[in-house]
Amino acid sequence: MADYRLRVYRRFPQKRMVQVVIYLRPTDSPLAYETAFRLENLECRFNVVRIWEVEPEVFLATPGLLPYAVLSRTDAPEGMLRQVVSRLEELPNSASKNDLIAATSILGGLTLEGDTIRRVIRSEMMRESVIYQEIEQQGELKQAQFLILRQLNRRVGNLSLELETQVKALPLVRLDDLGEALLDFERVGDLVLWLDADLS
Repeated sequence: MADYRLRVYRRFPQKRMVQVVIYLRPTDSPLAYETAFRLENLECRFNVVRIWEVEPEVFLATPGLLPYAVLSRTDAPEGMLRQVVSRLEELPNSASKNDLIAATSILGGLTLEGDTIRRVIRSEMMRESVIYQEIEQQGELKQAQFLILRQLNRRVGNLSLELETQVKALPLVRLDDLGEALLDFERVGDLVLWLDADLS
């Protein structure tokens, strides 16, 4: 926090800054209760918010904070999730509403089982979120990388780390193209030629 404050001060010396550390999950660590960093003659103070100690009404009063209510002080996290989703459904349709729903499902995953979240938050609601779509695309990319690398290793032998890195750097569309092209590969050199052609 001290380092961050000094870096901001160097660029914007006139700006006022309030520093806050937010802890999302309960912890026994003494760090969660520290509000200052001290080093000889240097002292940096900051605020600390331990979400699990905050009353849910604080978050329920502001639409942008609704996802945090699931992590707040409650004896019934599933009931709180239902209340949050109900409030979110009342918001006018917008990209921010969809992102808040996605954020609720992500934060809810810190305290609730995936089945519970899927039962309460309809999947079509989450799919409309840009955040959810990016996570889904990342999952598709990882799956495609795994499958293509496995097929390549089987088709032309074990790939070097360098070639594996080049394949992993390909976008999803090019991975699809490689998946088709590798059916004609007979040796590692064929992959090297294909990658070289892809770069040119």
